[in-house]
Amino acid sequence: MPKEQIFFHKGLAYDSRRNLQQEGFLKQAVNITYGVDGEQTIRPKFTAVNTTPVGAIHSIRRFRNIIVIGDGTHLRFRSALSTGDFTDIGSGFTSGAIWTFREYKQFLHGTNGTEEVLIDENGNCFPATIEAPVTAPTLADSSSAGLPSGCYAGYVTYEITFPNGMKYETGLSTGSGDVTVSSEKINWSAIPVTSYAAYYAAAADAFNVVKLLLHFEGLHGATTVTDSSGRHTVTLSGAVIDTVHKSKFMSGSLYFDGSDDFAYISSTDANINDFYFGSGAFTIDMWIKMSALPGSGATYTFYSQCVDSINYCTFLIRNEGGTYKIVGAVSNAGTRHVVSGTWAGVAINTWYHVAFIRGWGGSTTGEANWEVTVDGVAKRSEDGGNPTVAVPDMNADVQLGRFITTNYFAGWIDEVRVFKGAAKWTAAFTAPTTPGVAASIKRKLYRGPGTTGTLGNIYYLDTVDDNTTTTYTDNTSDAALGANDASIVDDYCPAPDSRYVDYLYGRCFWLDDDHPWRLYYAEAAGGSTAEENEAIIPMATEDENWDDLRVAGFEDCDPQGLVSWGMNLYIPLRHTWIKKQGNDPDTWSYKKTWCRYGVGAPYATAISMSPAGVIFVTTPDSGECGLALFNGQTAEMFTSPKLDYIFNTDLNKTYIHMCRGCVSGHYYHLLYPSGSNTDCDKWLAIDLRRFPDIRVAYWQGLSARCFYSYTQGTGFYVGTSDGYVKYLDSASTETMGCYIETHELIGGNPALANEEKVLRALHYNINTNSVNVNLAIYIDGTQATWPDGSTTKTITGSGDAVQVMRDFPPNFRGYNFRIYVYATSGLGTFTVYSPWSLSFEAKEG
Repeated sequence: MPKEQIFFHKGLAYDSRRNLQQEGFLKQAVNITYGVDGEQTIRPKFTAVNTTPVGAIHSIRRFRNIIVIGDGTHLRFRSALSTGDFTDIGSGFTSGAIWTFREYKQFLHGTNGTEEVLIDENGNCFPATIEAPVTAPTLADSSSAGLPSGCYAGYVTYEITFPNGMKYETGLSTGSGDVTVSSEKINWSAIPVTSYAAYYAAAADAFNVVKLLLHFEGLHGATTVTDSSGRHTVTLSGAVIDTVHKSKFMSGSLYFDGSDDFAYISSTDANINDFYFGSGAFTIDMWIKMSALPGSGATYTFYSQCVDSINYCTFLIRNEGGTYKIVGAVSNAGTRHVVSGTWAGVAINTWYHVAFIRGWGGSTTGEANWEVTVDGVAKRSEDGGNPTVAVPDMNADVQLGRFITTNYFAGWIDEVRVFKGAAKWTAAFTAPTTPGVAASIKRKLYRGPGTTGTLGNIYYLDTVDDNTTTTYTDNTSDAALGANDASIVDDYCPAPDSRYVDYLYGRCFWLDDDHPWRLYYAEAAGGSTAEENEAIIPMATEDENWDDLRVAGFEDCDPQGLVSWGMNLYIPLRHTWIKKQGNDPDTWSYKKTWCRYGVGAPYATAISMSPAGVIFVTTPDSGECGLALFNGQTAEMFTSPKLDYIFNTDLNKTYIHMCRGCVSGHYYHLLYPSGSNTDCDKWLAIDLRRFPDIRVAYWQGLSARCFYSYTQGTGFYVGTSDGYVKYLDSASTETMGCYIETHELIGGNPALANEEKVLRALHYNINTNSVNVNLAIYIDGTQATWPDGSTTKTITGSGDAVQVMRDFPPNFRGYNFRIYVYATSGLGTFTVYSPWSLSFEAKEG
């Protein structure tokens, strides 16, 4: 019988019937990459950078030396230069929302369609929202009162300084009649405060969860305390600020005499529910220095909230017969849980960092997830009660230095923080070496004409250096006011809710979710100094700062993202692209392009250097979709039987918008939902080096949900559906299989076009590096079985030596052969070369 050879070359298969045959194509090649022409190499290996998984990771970005991820309702970060798990910097976000990230000055700017944040290089997370006061004082006609004279209106802005030094001033607000005029004075009242200060941010701290932050700064003996979180009013009873004995970090602490001194937040405080932790995580931490130790049987209370003897939350030190113990306790209607541990060596006149934590170990259930610590060392050695108990919702004062009317503390307390919904630490830690930092909030006052005037005649008056004072006495004369020159204070408004954000010529652009045809833009950085330009933040936009994209001639305007490329901003639609040219709102223009392919996957667009253009996933065209390259005017489809097969038969077109794409080196990577899946479950690696001739392979085994390419593919991060971030790591020992499957294009019944073939010999070349590699052969879709009952055979190889496997069983006959080579353990160096030479004996009839 004649023998016939089938060659596998560059992943392509050629079938056996001479004139009736068409070229086959690679149906599936899993976990291989094309490093050299004619050679298929195992894909680069990945290793997890976190040991504790989080929720399914929907978004990932490396920013300078940190990695930021979005999972579930959280934003988290960790260093990209060292080991360790992720720290929560944001919570309560829209569930599962995909974040769009863009770098801006000192920040990573993120938006997800509802929320908008700024993240700095230390992991500080800030709400990226311009907040204009709802009301501000309106100055009455004061001509009868002497100076100042005339009819005035009052205006207020907020000046916010971030911990990293970034500063900006919020929008101007006019207000209502909260001003009275008396002899030569204007009395401002009800000056509004901003809720922005409720957002606390410092490296590794949670977003909007620090509900109390007390530095106890002020003059010696002062009885006024500022809550730097901006949430609460703290009242002192006997306790005073002490700057003589200094503090742990700064210039003051709070002194308690041990007999009747305490501080409290009243149960009537508007935000008293900040201390209702429920069953969630929380952290209460502070620095203490005792002037005397509690006597036998006595207790010093650090923190407490108590309704009665069966409803409370408290944190304290107790002397039990000469043994000192640090204790945290919660009781809810008599169901209680107490954690305590021996505090050996405790001394007076020594600063200690103490913390009461629920969420230790990363969970809020079980005894092991409650902890009390001293200087970062876990002290819990005793538990009692029910560890599932919830902190009750108590309409009671929060007290520092006593429990109800007893257990008074003696000494100094400093740097008090309360976290709600977050365990600041989940394992042993180093006590803080710097004080907690919050955004600095000041308010600027402006005076100008009444309702008949213009904003161009507004004059700066003064700055209120805090976010609590609500009154101001103004006796500035017109001459003194005029010397300040007219202020340019634009009426900024919050940025729109947008899923997409991008920058062009220093301006920020958003698309409005509620009005998708509106493209909003930020103010230009037009200051006269570098400092002024630095103060222009991306959210500085005015009400009228938007363009109607329908002016470009599109009645059905459905933008699918924003792409800043070169000198233009491009807005992809579902059926074409719009190009915005220019930087001056008075002269820039919107133009149609000649592109006849629209974008169906807004998170899969990626700028490519070679081939040059924007790669994108198209919308279904007559039921079909694909991959295309946009050059700024037109688009060229990627042509590949493999891609056609994927997009037409495997991609779930209903959820095409969930696709993710990025360019990494000479690859375009695409995650897509297949079959009936609604989120990404398959990963394509597309080799672009010979574009338009492209090669395609699957990468599997990583549970990839999102990815980010850093430094042209040398740093590649993958966010997974099982909560891990994995990093490109050649030293990884991960296991994977390498599958190669061909697809024949004859169509119909292969028996009608093919001769039946008997497999006689298989030539292969594999460098296994002493790893067992398995061979499986599928004939007409069924895995073949050897006489010993096995369905696989172990094959080995070394270097460039060609191996030959012969003497296949006579029952290895059929029309369609497919070869699988894979390993069940670490592959080491594993290369499959083509062509493979398969010798067949053809059977007639």
